[in-house]
Amino acid sequence: MRRQILGLGTIALLSLSISACSNEAQNNGHDADVSGVESLMTTKQSIINGERVSGKDYNSTVSIFLQYGSRRSASCTGTLIAPNYVLTASHCISDCIDHRTGESNNVSSERPYMRVGIGNSVESLEKVYEIAEFIAHPNFVCYPSDIRNDVALLRLKQHVPSSVAVPVAPLPDSLQLTAKEAEQNKIQGTHVGFGLTNPNNDYSSGVKYKADDDIIAVCPLSGTQSSHCRSADLPQGFIYSHMRTKSVNTCSGDSGGPFFVKRDGTTYVAGITSWGEEGCQGWGAMTNVTDYYRSFILPNTGTAIRDEICDDGVDNNDDGLIDCKDPQCQQDLFCQPEICNDGIDNNGNELVDCKDPQCEASIYCQPEICNDAIDNNANGLVDCKDPQCKDSFYCQPEICNDGIDNNGNELVDCKDPQCEASIYCQPEDCFNGIDDNGDGLIDCQDPLCSQLQRCQPEICNDGIDNNGNGLIDCKDPQCFKSEYCAIEICDDGVDNNGNGLIDCQDNQCATKPICMKEICNDGTDNNGDGLVDCDDPQCANASACKVASNCAATPLKSQHSPMPLAFILGLGIAIGVARRKKTEI
Repeated sequence: MRRQILGLGTIALLSLSISACSNEAQNNGHDADVSGVESLMTTKQSIINGERVSGKDYNSTVSIFLQYGSRRSASCTGTLIAPNYVLTASHCISDCIDHRTGESNNVSSERPYMRVGIGNSVESLEKVYEIAEFIAHPNFVCYPSDIRNDVALLRLKQHVPSSVAVPVAPLPDSLQLTAKEAEQNKIQGTHVGFGLTNPNNDYSSGVKYKADDDIIAVCPLSGTQSSHCRSADLPQGFIYSHMRTKSVNTCSGDSGGPFFVKRDGTTYVAGITSWGEEGCQGWGAMTNVTDYYRSFILPNTGTAIRDEICDDGVDNNDDGLIDCKDPQCQQDLFCQPEICNDGIDNNGNELVDCKDPQCEASIYCQPEICNDAIDNNANGLVDCKDPQCKDSFYCQPEICNDGIDNNGNELVDCKDPQCEASIYCQPEDCFNGIDDNGDGLIDCQDPLCSQLQRCQPEICNDGIDNNGNGLIDCKDPQCFKSEYCAIEICDDGVDNNGNGLIDCQDNQCATKPICMKEICNDGTDNNGDGLVDCDDPQCANASACKVASNCAATPLKSQHSPMPLAFILGLGIAIGVARRKKTEI
């Protein structure tokens, strides 16, 4: 098959020939007979079937371009792997050996014009950096029958701030891609590069594109080779994709660019675009980064890209950035933001949501103020409806009949809205004989009824219907036990009903015989005390009962003697007077 190195411009574009695939590869179903692609195809484009990159996506992918005065010419692609190091292909900065003369000093004459640009288009780069040192692999080989060790580093004169571009670390050998993964089609990743955009114009490169792809062969410098490596006799030190498996591939101008993969959630540079079939329609070959991680990349970058352990609190690579502050840890699980309200340990530190220190300032982790009518922690639950408030003083139940402000809202018992439905806060029907509000007091016994006329006390000696029930004083049942309504005992010398009148002085005794006057000369026990006329003490001073002073010296006349007229008349008058007085009594 014909091999095309994927540089541009003055970088050599060679058509080389390597051995064809065997029938074994064809039988594996991948149509790997790349020897069938013989014709030189004039169509060249940026990453085939890719899409243009926008914004800050893949800002670690940089353009390696030539600066001639004010004119720029796209050349290759690279990856920022540390603040001041770019990983690219050796053939981007070194001459390939002239197959006619076999002579070369292996140093491109274009190096003085090379610059590194960060942005999505060479014509509108965000930042441009000068190169302090070109570090090609010392054993880089590029001639018609072979290409090997196609890896290089560019040391920049200035560090690139993380606000401009965040480095992506090369894939270490501890995480290397394996032949078994490739055979099981488990390696997926993304090509990014600044290749051609106009298929008919070799100078139209310079726009960043990306495309997702699968790796179908891993051919490390040593160790297990995939079946495709053996069957197609593919050069070692490369990983391979094939356009016929996914209809995407890299092309001219993408040389040196990254093939990104994810391991344990972290993005790494696993491959460096190196070469492909003529016309960019077959194999795409990328230098296997892990083959050169310890032998070339680490020794030439010092501590710049030593692996940062992202959760040990140590600056492992001596770049002044510890753990998640180090760009290497950008994709590490431990450095992912904790989503503070999803119930998931998003960053793997075994602290979920608000228990994670990351969430300290999150609104979801603020305390709920339980008496301000505001959803302080944005969980849709206000004050006492929020579980945070279950033990708050303000969220305790109001006991509706103890006279205490149990929940501190300055509303006691039935004045508190919590008590609205409490039996203790229901109105008392003051005339139904029922304890309507459960306070043990029925009708007028309940203080709620105290202002009603019906519940006023009847004054039992004022001649007024005080409670409006139509019954005055002692006729009102309220007065049945009143002393004013008690019966006066008319002969015990006691004021039994408390009206200040004792015995016969009380009107209640007016008709009692004991309180009637004794007629002292009618021969009748008028007051029923068993004493008649002058024998009754009432008659002690009665004239009828007085004895004449000379009655002892005057002899009694016979009772049969006729009474003198004057005596009879006087007696009649006396009887008449006595009857009138009795009637008055």
